[in-house]
Amino acid sequence: MPQARCVSNTHMPHGPLSAARRSAPGHGGTEALGFHDDIAYVDYQGLALDYAEGERLARALGDKSVLILRNHGVLVTARSAAQAFERLYFLERACQAQVLALSTGRKLRIFLIFRAGDCRQFRAGESVGGEERTSCTFRL
Repeated sequence: MPQARCVSNTHMPHGPLSAARRSAPGHGGTEALGFHDDIAYVDYQGLALDYAEGERLARALGDKSVLILRNHGVLVTARSAAQAFERLYFLERACQAQVLALSTGRKLRIFLIFRAGDCRQFRAGESVGGEERTSCTFRL
């Protein structure tokens, strides 16, 4: 992601659980809307202590902004630290909703279908009054 100015990696509990199922979060929550078709997956192979591992992760990420490292955690790329924090927060919430829904053991009724128009509308909301939305959210 060439426009990325911030890369964050966390080890919150629900992201890796969703990755173990090899399915992106998307069981009906609006938290998942911003991640539709924007998540890549890769197997975790240990600490990234050399350039080769960083290049492998970059190739796996491709043109997506989220990389889920199976059995490890999640990595997001963003234009700012505020945007990275917001993306991590909503990704964890979306994965949490998926894990909780699946833990019921019942058949799920998917009530939100991601349409291209919904995704465009969500992404268009990244700017409010010409300013990055997350800058407004985290202003002191």
